[in-house]
Amino acid sequence: MSLSSVHTCHRGLSQCRIVIVTLSLFRFLSHPYRVLGYCSLFFSVLYFITIEKSNTVHVTSFPPSPVSHLFMSRVRTELLDDIKKYQTLTDDVEEPRILLTGQIKAGKSSFFNSVNSVFKGYPIFQAAACEKETSVTKYCRTYTVTDSKGGKRLPFKFCDIMGLEPYNDTGILVKDIISLISGYIPDNYKGVWETCTKQPSLADKVHCIVYIIDANVASLLVEELKKKFEKIHEEAHRLGIPQVVLLTKVDVACPIVEKNLTKVYESRYIKEKVKQVSEIVGVPVSCVLPVRNYWCETELDMKVDILILKALQTILRQADAFFDEIKQRGTSSKSLCNFM
Repeated sequence: MSLSSVHTCHRGLSQCRIVIVTLSLFRFLSHPYRVLGYCSLFFSVLYFITIEKSNTVHVTSFPPSPVSHLFMSRVRTELLDDIKKYQTLTDDVEEPRILLTGQIKAGKSSFFNSVNSVFKGYPIFQAAACEKETSVTKYCRTYTVTDSKGGKRLPFKFCDIMGLEPYNDTGILVKDIISLISGYIPDNYKGVWETCTKQPSLADKVHCIVYIIDANVASLLVEELKKKFEKIHEEAHRLGIPQVVLLTKVDVACPIVEKNLTKVYESRYIKEKVKQVSEIVGVPVSCVLPVRNYWCETELDMKVDILILKALQTILRQADAFFDEIKQRGTSSKSLCNFM
C-alpha cells in the first residue's frame, strides 16, 4: 500500500471517530432527564468539595482557648505575689474577715485547708473536714494563713461556721449568720451570748461572704435550703456586703474536668452549673468560681493551686470593692456600724 493510501485511511478513521462522538452526543442530549441527572451529580460533588475545604480551614484556624495561658507556673507565681502584697483600702481594717458558709459536705473547711496548703507549699489539713451527714464545724472558728512554715501571717482571715442544713432544727440558724455578718459574733464563738460583741466595729464585721456549693448537687438543693440562701443574700445585699460562690468538686461533677482540670472553664456542664448556682444564690455569673479542693493528696498540683488562688484573689478584690465604697461615701467606721 502506498504512503498516500495510508494517510487517506487515517484521515477516514479520524472522521469516523468525529461522527461517532457527534452522534453519541446528540443521542445523550436527546434525553433531558439524563442531562439533568448528570448536572445535578456534578454540582453536588462540587458542593461537597467546597464544604470539605471550608471545614478544613475552620478546624486548622480554630482560635486558642482564652484561658489556655492561665494554667502556667508563671501565673501561679504572680497570683501568690499579688495576694502576699495585699493591703486593705481602709485603716480601720487590717485583715478582711471572710465568711465561709454553705451546705454541709460542700467543702468549706476544705477550702481553707487548700488555701493554707498552697501557701505552706505542701498539703496540710488543719481544719477538720470529712464526709459526715452533719456539719463537722460545730459553730464558729476563725483561721489565719501564714506564708510558708513559720512565715509571715497573711492579711486576711477565714470565718468557718457550721454548715447549712435543709431543716430549721439542724445546722446553723440563718439569724446567727446575720448576727455574724453584722459583727455581733466574735472570732471562735462557742454559742455563749454573753461573749457577743455589743458595739461591733467595722473590723468585727464580715467583709465578704463566700458560699460553698457542691457542683454535684447544685440542681438538687431542697427548697428549705434555697430559702436559707435567699435570706442570707437579701440581708447581705441590704448591708452592702459582697458575695461570692465557690463551686466545689467540679472534677467529680464532670468527667472531662476530672481527666483534665484545665478544661474547667470550657466544660458546658460546668458552665450550666455556674448559671444554676447564680440563680439560686442571686449573685452574678462572674462571682461563681469553680474550684477543686485538696482533700487526700500528698503533693500539690499547679492547676489546683491556680484555681484556689484565683478564687482567693477574687474574694479579696470583692472585699476591696466594699472598702472602696465606704471610702467614697466618706463613711467612718463608727457611722457605718450605726448604719449596718
